[in-house]
Amino acid sequence: MSMLICRGALRRGWRAALGLMLVALLLPPRPAHAQTPPPAFPKQIGAAISDFAMIIPEDRQQQLERRLEELRATTGVQVAVVTLSGIPGGEAQLETYATGLFNAWGIGRKDRNDGILLLMSPLDKAARLELGRAYGQGYDVLAQDIVSRVLVPGLRDGQVADATDSAVAEIINRVALPFSEGRPPDAGEKAGGRIGGGLLPYAVPAVLVLGFAAIALRRKQRRKAGQPCPRCGTPLAVLADPAGRVSANAGAGRAARHVTCPQCHWSAENPDQSSLPRGDARRRRDDDRNRGGDGGGFGGGSSSGGGASGRW
Repeated sequence: MSMLICRGALRRGWRAALGLMLVALLLPPRPAHAQTPPPAFPKQIGAAISDFAMIIPEDRQQQLERRLEELRATTGVQVAVVTLSGIPGGEAQLETYATGLFNAWGIGRKDRNDGILLLMSPLDKAARLELGRAYGQGYDVLAQDIVSRVLVPGLRDGQVADATDSAVAEIINRVALPFSEGRPPDAGEKAGGRIGGGLLPYAVPAVLVLGFAAIALRRKQRRKAGQPCPRCGTPLAVLADPAGRVSANAGAGRAARHVTCPQCHWSAENPDQSSLPRGDARRRRDDDRNRGGDGGGFGGGSSSGGGASGRW
């Protein structure tokens, strides 16, 4: 009797095993390693401001756009300000998402890699100041000071527009202008980077004063150099005519004045009578702006993950 029970159990076991094998053969093959799809980055909204979270008032956005457009015209440095209603993957993905968005949009010019991204997500209580790959570690220290001392306290208090204005002012004066002029972070900026240091209350006002002085000096130099380039806005360089010849367009007794743009290499004689209309110049700038990254308004720059983050 027991032998019959054992044989029946074996037959049932073999049938179950064969059934499982048939089911396994009918199932579609699974990939060896499941890959997580990359996040889909949004298209930028404005030339410099993309307020996806809709937390910056329209008039403040326009002021920021004008300020960053002037920076771009005078130095070539491209800055993007982005607000999010939530970071894909959560706050833990802040640094990865910021670098990915920077590179997807191509912030900054490809040949310079000096773009800057200010990314804020108040819902996640996180912010990131991402720098292009051309910035050194000294600028990472400055970025951390700007995020920790200026940006995060304002965002924590719900003053998004004021915090953004203050952070952008410091980005321009302490990062974009010194870098565009070929200056490394100076001693005052390094001292300011030591959060909580005894020199911080004195270093920050000194840096701001130096920043305003640099802007005034740049404007004075631009006035001396003549009108800006009608294509890119860079101050034109005057090339003296070695023969001292008089141009027919210059008027009686006036030597020809040859100028060239050191940035885009546009050149002309007597630029006050330039044949390039203002409208054409603006269209050229818009065309230059629309070439490059997937965002549709930058120049193909990239970041290697430098910068600083803040959470609260």
